[in-house]
Amino acid sequence: MQPIASRTRIFSRTERAHLCPTCGGATPVPVEGGTAHCVRCAAAIPVGPRPEELPRVPTPVTEPDRLARLAAQQHTPMMPPPAIAPLFANGGLSAIRRSEAEASWQALRRAVVAAPHDLSSADALYVLTLGLVGLPDEDPARARARLETAREILPMPRHQGGLACSLARIAAREDEVDAAQEWLALVDPQTDDLETDSGRRFALALIATTTNDFAKVLAVLGSTSREIPLHLATQATCAVLRANALERSGRIEEAVASLRADMAEGRLDAVLVEQIRSRFPRFALIAQSWPQVNAARASARSKSAIAFWGPMAFGGIVFLLVGLASFVPAAIGLVLSMFPTAMFGPLAPAVTSFTSHASFGSLIFGFVFAASSSIWFGIAWSSYKSGRDAAWLEEHGAPAQARLIAVKQTGIRINDQPIFDLSLRVEMEGRAPYEASLRQLVPFHQLGLMVPGAVLQVKVDPANPTRLAPV
Repeated sequence: MQPIASRTRIFSRTERAHLCPTCGGATPVPVEGGTAHCVRCAAAIPVGPRPEELPRVPTPVTEPDRLARLAAQQHTPMMPPPAIAPLFANGGLSAIRRSEAEASWQALRRAVVAAPHDLSSADALYVLTLGLVGLPDEDPARARARLETAREILPMPRHQGGLACSLARIAAREDEVDAAQEWLALVDPQTDDLETDSGRRFALALIATTTNDFAKVLAVLGSTSREIPLHLATQATCAVLRANALERSGRIEEAVASLRADMAEGRLDAVLVEQIRSRFPRFALIAQSWPQVNAARASARSKSAIAFWGPMAFGGIVFLLVGLASFVPAAIGLVLSMFPTAMFGPLAPAVTSFTSHASFGSLIFGFVFAASSSIWFGIAWSSYKSGRDAAWLEEHGAPAQARLIAVKQTGIRINDQPIFDLSLRVEMEGRAPYEASLRQLVPFHQLGLMVPGAVLQVKVDPANPTRLAPV
């Protein structure tokens, strides 16, 4: 059989693919069952016929009642099963634990085949499958084989529906619209499981975006985030697809308002938006509305930093001067100690006591106060200057993309948020790619996105390309 990756249409349902249980290679297998041989290691892969689809059981419920049931599931926390929890961090599978995740996936695959009704293993395999196909380096052929392998052995309709939605989404992303619709046809449109319904809506919106049917995107996702309940795992990408549909329908102001609302309510942040846009580059998502939102956000952030840290820096100077002034009594004591005690007559004991206590006390107080004030001033001035530089770059800097090469911890925290040194490869129009570094505060919810290969949008000083700031 022809290798999956070399085929023109990777996701066609007239074909079938599995991951090799020995080496993990994506291998075509017979639809009717039989023995295939891995394209990578040549191991024999015996398979049965493709399982029949389970018949759907209609549920006598109205659409408003179904949406109400779905909405009741919205606040269920996204927690990976305990067996695979160590592989996840900050809401997603950790890319640096890829090899462990692959080994765990194969072990769970064997466990589910051996005990199909072990729901703990089934849940773990389902979540880990979605986590692995969501990694940036998972190529489409491998993703298709992994999803189809898991879908054929997992017994729960909820799992099968969710994996079919993932197959449809990736097929649509790869511009295989017919294949995406074939996989989506296997999903119950009347499901009362929020994750499956959200996955289906996500896939429908992606297919509609591919065909430029933006009215359908809004019909599926709603014109605002409050119209249709969505699972936490799909809210961010659906928010970007919604805003893009509004923009492409000529409703740019609504698109800007939608993005701002989603950012204010925590469904989106700047790094996440850029990750979503880079995942679907051919769609040129929110090309007009996002720059408006991002420019206003960056400007407000810079002005806020200037407004807050400017007075803090001035306060640091004031307290530093107070600390330095505390050395005055020590200086007086030092001068008095240079005179013979006999000169002070009966006041000699008092003078001696004053000079010793004043000198010692004021030296200790002045040193501590001046040192702490210097640290305060240094932090405040550095933050003020960063805000001022960011404001200047926002107005005068040239736009560029920076690909993350390495991330290094500094051990510094501000408001308990870690600061990292980022090594970047900057690509901008008019000059060859070059390397630069950036020290950046990274909120905890964005740590999982700070991995080598991630793309950041930056503004660069045209006169000094090593001076840059994220936008």
